[in-house]
Amino acid sequence: MLDVGCGTGSLVVYLARKGFEAFGVDISSVALRKAARRAQSECVDCTFHRVDVTAPGAGVGLGKFALVTDVGCYHSLGTASARRAYVKFVDEVLEPGGMFML
Repeated sequence: MLDVGCGTGSLVVYLARKGFEAFGVDISSVALRKAARRAQSECVDCTFHRVDVTAPGAGVGLGKFALVTDVGCYHSLGTASARRAYVKFVDEVLEPGGMFML
């Protein structure tokens, strides 16, 4: 699974604890450092990447995911062009037939 705009990683760590192969992306290096510390302190294996989901091709190379989640990233995007780029990102990372939960 991939959590878009994972912040400090609470959902990623929770789902990793439940047996998911869990990944999180966020634009904030500070949040990602906190997410990595959270995962380490809870002894779960998950992966975090710094990604600007509004950048062209941002999802290329991350792989395809059966589950993509977003608890607030899309809602924080302030422009129509950023929202369109976000949709392209999700299309790049969601595997065919996968589930997107916003």
